[in-house]
Formats: sequence, C-alpha cells, structure tokens
Amino acid sequence: MIVRRWKGFQEFMWWSAFSWDARSRGHIWDPETNQERIQATNDLAQRNAARIDSDRQQWELTTGMRRTGLRNVGGRRPIFRYDASTGAYVRSENRSGGID
Repeated sequence: MIVRRWKGFQEFMWWSAFSWDARSRGHIWDPETNQERIQATNDLAQRNAARIDSDRQQWELTTGMRRTGLRNVGGRRPIFRYDASTGAYVRSENRSGGID
C-alpha cells in the first residue's frame, strides 16, 4: 500500500461557532482575488459616499460640544478627516490575507 503525501502547505481561514449543546456549520474562506479586492474597495467607496454627510454632522456636533469648555485657549481649529475614527468604512491592511 502506497500512501501519497503532499509536502506543501495551504493557507486558509476557518470560521465556526459552538456552544454547550449546539454547533454551527464550518466555513472556509479562500484567499481573496484581485477582482474581489477591487469590488470590495468600490463597494466601500459607495457606502462611504452615502454616509459622509451624516458622519460629518455628527463629528461637528461632538467636536463643538467638546471645544465649548476650551474658551480663550489657542490652537489650530480641528479639521474633519473622513477615516475610521470618524465613522468611515476602511479595509485593514492585513498582509496574511485574513478577513477584515
């Protein structure tokens, strides 16, 4: 009897969930292709464009309330930058091909 063995390795990400008396089905994610990456980036750009105005209004409200106690204190005026800290959806730069 000959048992063939593959000497390489395969990277994949596994997701499943379990509890005391139940378990979910497992799912394996294959690495993302360039086309999928471009499609996901375009989808995030559309989602961010749809909500930038509401996120800017929320930022202006919270920043203005925070600065009311800072009367007569110098410094630069805050500028709105649309990134993850102000509510934008962004992709993480995960080099290992994981899920972000």
